[in-house]
Amino acid sequence: MSVGRSDELVLANELENEHVGVIKVVRSRSKPPLLRILEFVTLMHVRKLRSEDGAGKGYVMVSRDVTRPVDAEEEKKGDSPAVIRSEILMNVTIAREIEGYEGRCEMINVNHVKSPMVPLMIGKKIGIAGAFNFINDIRSLC
Repeated sequence: MSVGRSDELVLANELENEHVGVIKVVRSRSKPPLLRILEFVTLMHVRKLRSEDGAGKGYVMVSRDVTRPVDAEEEKKGDSPAVIRSEILMNVTIAREIEGYEGRCEMINVNHVKSPMVPLMIGKKIGIAGAFNFINDIRSLC
C-alpha cells in the first residue's frame, strides 16, 4: 500500500537530546485498494520523555496535518486533485518502557481524524479495523 515517504524539511535531528528531539515535515503516499493515492504531509515533533515529567523512559511524538497553500487554492477552485489529502488532522503517540518487562513498552495513541466523505457507521468500522491492523503491524516488528 505504501507508495513512498520523504522528509521534505528537517528542522532538528537530535533524538537523544530530551530538550530538542526531531522536528521535520514528512510527505508520505499510499495507495489503498479501490482508492486514489492518499498523500499525507505532516509536521512531526518527536522527543525523549523528560525525567522531570515523571512519565518514565520513552518517547512522545506529536504530529499535525499540513495543508500547503497550493492545496487550499485547488479546493477553492473545486478542482479534483490527483491525490486525496490527509484526513488525520492531529496525532499524539507516547511509547514508554514498562519497568520489569525488558523489550516491552506501553503505547498510547490518540488521533483526531476528519472523514467528511465517509458515513459515520462505515467510518467507525474502518477506524476499529485500522486500529487493530496498526497494533498487529507493530507486534509483527518484535
